Amino acid sequence: MTRTTSPTPVGSGRINAWVNSIRNADGYDWIAWMTLFVVLLVAHTVFYQVFAVACLIAATIWRAARRSPWIWLTVVAIFTPRLVLDWYDNEDHVYLTIYWCAALALASWGPDTRQVIAWNARLLVGLAFLFATAWKLASPAFYDGSLCTYKLLYDYRFRTVMTEPLCGLSSPDVDANQTAMISLTQTGSRLDEVSLEYPDRVIWLAKFLAGWTILIEGTLAVVFLLPPTWVRSWYRHTTLIVFSLTTYLVVPVLGFGLLFMTMGYAQTSENEVGFRRAYLATSWLLLLRFGLIA
Repeated sequence: MTRTTSPTPVGSGRINAWVNSIRNADGYDWIAWMTLFVVLLVAHTVFYQVFAVACLIAATIWRAARRSPWIWLTVVAIFTPRLVLDWYDNEDHVYLTIYWCAALALASWGPDTRQVIAWNARLLVGLAFLFATAWKLASPAFYDGSLCTYKLLYDYRFRTVMTEPLCGLSSPDVDANQTAMISLTQTGSRLDEVSLEYPDRVIWLAKFLAGWTILIEGTLAVVFLLPPTWVRSWYRHTTLIVFSLTTYLVVPVLGFGLLFMTMGYAQTSENEVGFRRAYLATSWLLLLRFGLIA
């Protein structure tokens, strides 16, 4: 009696190899995927979106692609003209994203790639918060709470999440403030100032937000720029995650939030599985929050 075996489907070996490469993805693979997803988020035109999707697909199919410096150099080359020519229309996290891609490209070329990536991630996070804190301390309108008061009254993201439920800002107050702003800013207006309607608690909340922002951003600048041996890694990770949760769940600047989660993840070691999961979980939470708002 002759025994026959079913033929192996064509291409099944390649599919199994791909599945195994996804299943066995390490820290570098996750850094690549997370970064390319952020690149997709900052791609605001069809051309850049198609390019970002193509890079993400290539990095998902071919492990060699996401580990090659050329994919990051291509991202930098494609986005740099936009950053230079349309500088007035780009948000600050777009620049930071491309800096990060350049760091990945350079790190992928040399030895000790993961260590170099972690070093660059730590410095970029630290410098970003150093400059952010310096700007806030140099701006009286920020540290005295004026800017936060304006945001609490006129930015719907703050108003619906914080001002109305926490401070009791009423719908008539909102309408009156909108009317006052129109009368102040409309063409031909001779007004220098207008009166706004809001409970006293708005001022206290604005001062708290200004102080908290300066405190946590200044803390992040210090703990990320100090030599690693001076600050335990768990403190850096915890502070960055707390900042992202308390900031980007209220103001959904998704690109910034996910970029910081990516650079935080890039600084984790193989033994810090808990923090890797925390960065990924926070990223998913930010995505969920953004989806609910959108």
